[in-house]
Amino acid sequence: VSRNAGTGIILFKSSRNTVIGNSARANGLQLDQGGISLNRSHHNLIEGNALRRNGDLGVFMEISDNNRIRKNRMFGHPEGGVIAEGHGNVFSRNRIVRGGGGILITKLTGHGAVGNVVRRNYVRGARSSGIAVDNRPKRTLIRRNRVVGSRRHGIIVGSSSTKLTENRAL
Repeated sequence: VSRNAGTGIILFKSSRNTVIGNSARANGLQLDQGGISLNRSHHNLIEGNALRRNGDLGVFMEISDNNRIRKNRMFGHPEGGVIAEGHGNVFSRNRIVRGGGGILITKLTGHGAVGNVVRRNYVRGARSSGIAVDNRPKRTLIRRNRVVGSRRHGIIVGSSSTKLTENRAL
């Protein structure tokens, strides 16, 4: 999927899908859109996708719960690899290189973000923070990630209920 005006792949009010082994490249360059977006979509598997130089983000998630985002490769997204809002999502073994940021867990709407897991991801060369949790998400686990060469923070956490264990920021 490449060179579309909007997002490359969108799941909207769609659950129990598998999005595996796709490529989304140079989508949404004029409209600040991303490679893959989930909106009000739950229990999905997003795995092994190659997301390169889309207009905004690699993966954007809003009001989306219990999804597994794993083993994706993201390169050169101006805003970042992942921005996510939702409950019980797992972000594992993703590789994010040379983006605006790495992975941000946040609360965008009244829905919130509770019980997310960020583990074994590799973030390199982020212009902002490699991994970030703002002050509103609750009970996020950040475990065994590696962040290298971020221009701001390797890992930054604003929520006191976030647990960090065995991470490396260089």
